[in-house]
Amino acid sequence: MKIILAVDVYEDMVGQPFEIGDYLGCCLTIFVQQKGDKIEICHSTFHDALILDLYSNLIELRKYKESTSNPIETFENALEYTLRKTDRFLTIKEYSHYDKQTRTVFQGEFDDFFQAYFRAYTLYFKDLLQKDSNAALHESVQLMENQLQAYCRGDF
Repeated sequence: MKIILAVDVYEDMVGQPFEIGDYLGCCLTIFVQQKGDKIEICHSTFHDALILDLYSNLIELRKYKESTSNPIETFENALEYTLRKTDRFLTIKEYSHYDKQTRTVFQGEFDDFFQAYFRAYTLYFKDLLQKDSNAALHESVQLMENQLQAYCRGDF
């Protein structure tokens, strides 16, 4: 399993100097790729909140055999996502406030998803620091670094 964190940079940012605040405001789409299929899991602008919340929820779910996360709200759309862990399986559901519909966007092994998310998150973070070495001064980037360091230490 592979998770892809795809940032859609706004058109007016192309060719301009990198600005961390503007970049974190761009839309992020999270994809899961497995067995040749690429499935969109979720998307949101102000994507730093999505990345941080998803990781926090995964850490919390990891502690229990069966649990449901708090809803993860997204920005600039009427969607929220809920993660449910049952034994070793993960289900991610998307709820639309617009049409009041719920649909399952992912089902699979929890540990596989967790490890794949950590790998994607680490690559995303390293890429962010390569874009701007001063990015580490931004509050959201500091929170990301704290999450990744806690994971590496096994503090979960």
